[in-house]
Amino acid sequence: MEDDTTVGPPGQPPAPSRDRTVHGAVIGGACTIVAALIGYLGLPAVATPPTASVPTRTETATTRVTVTATVTREPDRKGAATTPGVTSGGGEPTSLPSSEGWTPELSDSLTLEATWTNFDRFPPAQGSGTDVQVVGFVGGVYLKAWQTHTMAVVPAGAAPPTPVACGDLVDASDPDANHLTVSPGDRVCLRTDRARIVLLTLTSTSPRGRDTSSAAADVVVWAGPDTPA
Repeated sequence: MEDDTTVGPPGQPPAPSRDRTVHGAVIGGACTIVAALIGYLGLPAVATPPTASVPTRTETATTRVTVTATVTREPDRKGAATTPGVTSGGGEPTSLPSSEGWTPELSDSLTLEATWTNFDRFPPAQGSGTDVQVVGFVGGVYLKAWQTHTMAVVPAGAAPPTPVACGDLVDASDPDANHLTVSPGDRVCLRTDRARIVLLTLTSTSPRGRDTSSAAADVVVWAGPDTPA
């Protein structure tokens, strides 16, 4: 007996429902449109956040330096006044007592030698024949004036003399004396042959021989009302 049952083809999966098909088509179409826009606009596939560019501000600090210069007026002719208290020889300045009618012309530190020092020259000149020289002897030095009755020692402990007081000391000195033995610390008043008054304050002495000795002194020179121009 034959079995007349008919064998059909293999089974196929059931067809998707109409709603699912439409939804998939919409999604696929949207993806296709986005891909087309990306390709058309040339946009990168991966967007990189932009990096913020912060401008750099450079400031340069400027320091202002103010320089104050102190200028000392130097004399340009004989008899011109210098600034009181200024020394050029390295010694301490000598104070300049004021006195009516007298003008301070010089405050300096000088070395007096066996050659004559002339205080009527500006600056004081050596070897010109006046006003004072240093002479050495055994154990010390003395100052020798060009003329007699023109030099006197200031008493120890006395106040710095004015030019008038210096002149009074010279006038009261021995008319025949023209030399004084001196040592460091002594003060001597001198009147020049042109009526200037000089105050010498001895700071050191170097007795080496009669014609080779010297003495350092702080020097003040005044010109008076009777001093020739």
